Amino acid sequence: MPKIEWNRLLFNRRTLLVIALLAVLLAVGVRVAVIQGSLEYLPVTTDESLVVLKAKRITEGELPLVAIAQPYQFPIESYLMAPFVNHVDRSPLGARFVAIGLWSLTLILLLWIARLQFPPWGAWPVLALTLFPSAYLLMVQFGYAMPHYSPAMVLSLAALLMALSVPEKLMLRGLVLVVGIGICSGLAFSNNMLALTMLLPAVLAALTRSGFKGLLVHTPVYLLGLGVGLVPYIAGIYLLPGAHKAVAGTRTFAEALERVWHPALSFTLPRSFGFDMTTFPDTTQLLGFGAWFVTFMVFIFCLTLLAATILSAWRIGKQVAGGKWPVLQGQEIFVATCWLTLAIFALSAQPHSHSFRYMLPILLSFPFLIGALYLAGGKWVRCTLGSLVIFLVSMNLLATPALLQQWKEPDFPARVMGTPDLEPTLAFLRSNDIGHCVAAHWVAYRVNFLTDEQIICSQAVNERFPRWPIPYKSEVDAAKRVAYVLTDRVRFLTPEFFENHMSLMDVTSARQLLGDFVVYHDFRLKWLASQDRRIDPVQLQASALHFSENSHFLVDGNPDSRWGNRRSQEAGEWVQVDFPESLPISRIDLDYTCYSHDRAASLNILINTESGWQKIASAVPNTPQPFEFTGTHPVYGRVVQSFPLVPHPVTDSVRIEIAEPNTARNWNICQVIPYKIDFLQ
Repeated sequence: MPKIEWNRLLFNRRTLLVIALLAVLLAVGVRVAVIQGSLEYLPVTTDESLVVLKAKRITEGELPLVAIAQPYQFPIESYLMAPFVNHVDRSPLGARFVAIGLWSLTLILLLWIARLQFPPWGAWPVLALTLFPSAYLLMVQFGYAMPHYSPAMVLSLAALLMALSVPEKLMLRGLVLVVGIGICSGLAFSNNMLALTMLLPAVLAALTRSGFKGLLVHTPVYLLGLGVGLVPYIAGIYLLPGAHKAVAGTRTFAEALERVWHPALSFTLPRSFGFDMTTFPDTTQLLGFGAWFVTFMVFIFCLTLLAATILSAWRIGKQVAGGKWPVLQGQEIFVATCWLTLAIFALSAQPHSHSFRYMLPILLSFPFLIGALYLAGGKWVRCTLGSLVIFLVSMNLLATPALLQQWKEPDFPARVMGTPDLEPTLAFLRSNDIGHCVAAHWVAYRVNFLTDEQIICSQAVNERFPRWPIPYKSEVDAAKRVAYVLTDRVRFLTPEFFENHMSLMDVTSARQLLGDFVVYHDFRLKWLASQDRRIDPVQLQASALHFSENSHFLVDGNPDSRWGNRRSQEAGEWVQVDFPESLPISRIDLDYTCYSHDRAASLNILINTESGWQKIASAVPNTPQPFEFTGTHPVYGRVVQSFPLVPHPVTDSVRIEIAEPNTARNWNICQVIPYKIDFLQ
C-alpha cells in the first residue's frame, strides 16, 4: 500500500485556495451579521447625528473646520457624506454607511500591507487575525463605528502602505509617494490626533528608506505635503480661538508611568482584545465573555511586543553592523505603533480606563507582530504561535454572537447606550405644535437628526466643552414656545436637577411623562402679576467709585465688555446706574458672563430717594441664578444674578454696593441691567 503524503494532500494550492475562500466568506458573514445587528438593535447616537447634521451644513455652503459643538476633529466623514445626505433616510443605515465603507477600506489596506510584507506560506496568521479580529474591533468597525476614527485609520494605513512602497533608490515615484504621505499625515492628524501613533513611525520609515541622500531630498517634499494636509488644523487654530486646546492636556511623567500598567495594560488593553469586553464603545457595561483569559492576554501581548521589539532591534542592528543603511519595514512600524499607543494613552489627560478606542492602533498592529515572530521562528515557535492564533480566532468568533445577543436585550439602548426611545416624545411635541426644545448633549442632536430638523433642539449649556459655541441655541432661546426634554438616563440636566432650579426661580410648567423622558412645557412665573421690560441701555448713565471713566461699559449693551475696579475689593465700593427719569424698577440683573471670576461675596442694593440713599436689600449673597426666564421659558448659559425689587420702588438711580468683599479678587461686572414695570390692566 503506497504511503499517503498528507502534507502534500492537505496543503496543495487547490486546498489552500478553498480554505482561503471559506475563510473570506466566513469573515464577510461575520461582518454582515454585525452590521445587521447594529442596524436592527442600535439606535443612532448623538455623535452619529452630529456627523449627518454637519454634512447638511456643508451642502448649504459651510466649510467647517471642527465637529459640531466641540473644538477639535476635522469632520472628514461629514464632507464624505455631504453628497448623499439629502438622499438617505434618517435611519441607522443613513448615519453609518460612510463609516462602514471607510472601515471596509481599512480591511483592504491591512490585507494589502500583509501581502507586501509576508510570503504566502507565512501570511496566514496575519490574515487570520485580520479577518477575524477581536469582537471589540469588529464592533467599532461595523457595529457602531465611532465617528472621527475611521478616516484617521484609513489615512494612517494609506500613509503606511505608501511608506513601504517608497523605493530604496531616489526616484520620481518616491517623491510622489512622500508628498502623498505628507498629505495623508496632515489630514489624519487634523481628524484625530490618535493617528500620530501610526503616522510617526511610518513617516520615519518613508524618509529614511532611500538612504541619507534620500532623507535630505524627501524631508522638504514631505513637509510640503504635510503643510497641505494640516490646512484644516492650522486654519482652525487661527480662525477659531481655543480650537484644539481642550484635548491637548497631558499628565506628569510620574502619573503616566503608573498608568502604563494600570489601567492601560492590566485593564483597558485585554478588554479591547475582546476578553470581558465592553458591550458598547466605550461604556462600563462589560460582556463577561472570556473574563478568565484577561490576565493571560496581558501576558501574551507583553511577551509578543517585547519579542517583536528585540527582533526589530536585532534586524536593524544587523544592517548597521554590515555597513548598510537601515531600511525600516512594516514590522518596525507596527512595533513602534504599539509603544507609541501605550505612551499616548498614559500621557494624555483625556483617556480613562474605559477609553478602549485609544487601543485601536494596537489592535490593527498586533496581527503583524505575530506574523513577524511566526516568520522568524523555528518549528516549535510556529506551532505555538499557530495554536495561539487559532485559539484567538475561535474566541473572537464565539464572542461576537455573545455580543449580538446583548444588543437584542430590549432595554440595551436606554440602559447601556444612553439612547432611550424618543419616538413618544417626538410624537407629543408634534401633536402639541412645539417646534423647539432643550435637552442634554446626548439627546438634543438626536432630536434634530430624527426629525430632520423639523424640531430644533439645543443643549442648555455645552456640558463637554464649556463656553464653546452651541449650534441651534440662539434659535431655540429666541423661540416663543420651548419644551425641555429631560431624562435620568444622562447625567446632565436631569428632571430632578431642573425641577430644583424651577423651584428656586418660582417657575412652574406643565409636565408630561413619556417613557424615559419628562417633557416640561408652557412655563410660568408664579409671582407674575405684572410684566417688566428692560430699560434701553442708551437711556442709562453709569458711574463708579473706582475707575469711573470706564463705567460706561456697565450699560453699553455689549455683554462681552466689562468694567473692573483694578484693585482688591473693599467693603463700601459701589457702581451706580442713573435713569432718564424716576421709574418703577422691578429688578436689577448683574451679568458676569464675560468674566465670572471676580464677584463680591455679598452686595447691598440702594435706591436714590428725596432723603438720600436708601438700602432696600442688605448683604445679598453671591448666588447667580441657575437660568434666566425670558418671559416664556428658561434660558441657561449666562452667569447672571437677579435682584427682584418688591414692592417696585420708584427711583431715578440705583447703586450696587459691596457688603462683604472677596479681598483676594478684583471686582468685575459685564453689564448692569435694570428692568422697569409695565403694569397690566
